[in-house]
Amino acid sequence: MRKWFLVLMSAFLLAMVPVVAADDAPDVDADNECPPLSHPLVQSIANRFDVSAEDVLDLHCAGYGFGTLIRVYLLLETAEEFEGEDIEDILTLIDEEGWGAVLALTETHPALLAPGLALRDRVPPGLARHRANA
Repeated sequence: MRKWFLVLMSAFLLAMVPVVAADDAPDVDADNECPPLSHPLVQSIANRFDVSAEDVLDLHCAGYGFGTLIRVYLLLETAEEFEGEDIEDILTLIDEEGWGAVLALTETHPALLAPGLALRDRVPPGLARHRANA
């Protein structure tokens, strides 16, 4: 009896879960995919790395996440290998070769590129060595 009760309850609970087909998904308005220029992360990244908020927003709207942008700006700021490069060059390299190749090239551990620490301008101990050499 208990087994039947569990089977019936499971069927009942599954019946309550709404099913949404891919065709039923709401259309995304391309004009609304980008946040406003006043978005707090756009402003924080621009202020922290001394770049224009418009540039940050343009890169984000081109498909790069805020975390990726923070990591790349941090690499531009600290890695000697990218001295004189612009962010588009690094993003292209990441797109073509992947993060592993970029981190290997710069001998940077991924933990040293923590976006939260970068925005709070905290330097992980290992990154201090990179900044001292810059």
